[in-house]
Order: sequence, then structure tokens, then C-alpha cells
Amino acid sequence: MKKIFLILFTFVFSTTIKADHNTSNKAIVFDFGGVIVHPDKILFFDFIKSIFQVDDAVLQDISEKFKNVKNTKIPESHFWKNIAEELNVALPEDWELQYDAAKLRYLNESKEMRALVRSYKEQGYRVALLSNVTAEHAVFLSNKGFYEDFFPVLLSCEIGVDKPDPKAYQIMLAEVQVSPENCIFIDDKLANVEAAKALGIDAILFLSPKQVAEELFTRLKQNH
Repeated sequence: MKKIFLILFTFVFSTTIKADHNTSNKAIVFDFGGVIVHPDKILFFDFIKSIFQVDDAVLQDISEKFKNVKNTKIPESHFWKNIAEELNVALPEDWELQYDAAKLRYLNESKEMRALVRSYKEQGYRVALLSNVTAEHAVFLSNKGFYEDFFPVLLSCEIGVDKPDPKAYQIMLAEVQVSPENCIFIDDKLANVEAAKALGIDAILFLSPKQVAEELFTRLKQNH
């Protein structure tokens, strides 16, 4: 059933809106985590729990510390080595391979959103990415091909500012080279959506692939 939905989903939105001379003057900018991929934190931390042999209370403490990795600029690899030392746990020899595999399972990419991105890209729209991410995780995602359908790819670790800082959106507009009214921004965090709207950008709060597809269709159809 899901496969049939994906085929219909792609067909409808790739054939209903026909590309014309205006598509190149419009940009659709996507957030990554929570929009293109939907992290399964339970799956990821079950893996951590099994590797470090900890109970739920200790896992909660590790989880809280992990949230601060981005702010402290500590590489993930160093963070986990420090945790292993604190707990006096010897990491497996193939730890890095296991960790990368766990991160891939954890990411849980949305096939519907990927199909939607490619559909609008093929129609001539500028399809970009604006994501808050650490440098280390960005390299991992790039190497795995997650960013390949987007241009430009604007990452907080590279542009030097995180959403919802207005500077992030100003950089985004300069890079996609469109005016705010010709830019549609999609994010799963309300604060990020509201910050974009404050600059005159047409922003959509992500709730589901179907909802985003319908809202994009309506907005772009109105502009034709």
C-alpha cells in the first residue's frame, strides 16, 4: 500500500504543475532533520544502551549530555570515547562501523519527501537545503548522499549561524538568489518557520509529507 501511495504521490505532483519560465525564479528550501529524515531516537539510544551496558537512568544522563555536543563543538567521536572512559567500558574494535550503521538506521529517510524534492527539482525549481548541523555529522550525511538533490546546501556549521537567527535566512536568500516572496521555506520547528515569515518568506510548518505536498501545490499553482 505504501509503495502504491508513493507512486501516486510522485505522479500527481510531477505532472500537475508544469515547469514554465517562472520556475527558475522560485526557490523551495527544505530543512533536513524532521523533514527529509525523521530520526528514531528510541532505536538510536537502544543501540547506545546495548554498547555501554547502561540502565535507563544513565542513558537519560548520556542523552542530555549528547544534546550539548553541538554547542560545545566536541566531535561526536570524542564525545563517545569520553563516555566510554567515564563508564570504564571498552568500545568494540569495529565501534565506528557499528556507530555509522546505527546512525543510518536512526535517520529513517522519508521516501515521500525525497520524491517530492526530486519532482520539483526536475521541474526547474531551485531546491535548496538549510540545516542546523555539526561539521562532523554534515560530512557523514554528505558522504552517504543525503545532500545530493539540493543546491545550494546551506549548513549552520559552514555559514556560521543557526536557525532561527535572521542572518541564516538572509544568507539563504542571497545564496538562492530570489526575493523573500519567491522563496518557500519548510521546517518542522515552529520557531524556525516564524523567523522566516518575519522576513517575508513564505514558510510552511512541516506536519506530514502529504500536508507539505498539498501546501506546495496550492502555493505554486496560485503563482502560475
